[in-house]
Amino acid sequence: MYVAEQSDNITKRELELFRENILEQDPSFQQEFLRNIVFHRSNTTGPQPQLLPDAVNLLESWQTKAWGFITSEDCRTAAASLGAQAPC
Repeated sequence: MYVAEQSDNITKRELELFRENILEQDPSFQQEFLRNIVFHRSNTTGPQPQLLPDAVNLLESWQTKAWGFITSEDCRTAAASLGAQAPC
């Protein structure tokens, strides 16, 4: 889960750093984890962060099939519907 703040424009370089410094540091990381990416934003008001074109191109080169944004409230609601605690 990539944490995006309100009004952030997400760049290719930010995604590269996230992959290098967070994802690839996890010994269980696999390329398949990049197929679906969730961008988390804590704030439910204001404009949704945007993926800049270079970031979209990078996701496509990673063979990411789907991506979307979720708020903390969405995350808690989904977890509760599954009877689980939210990690967000």
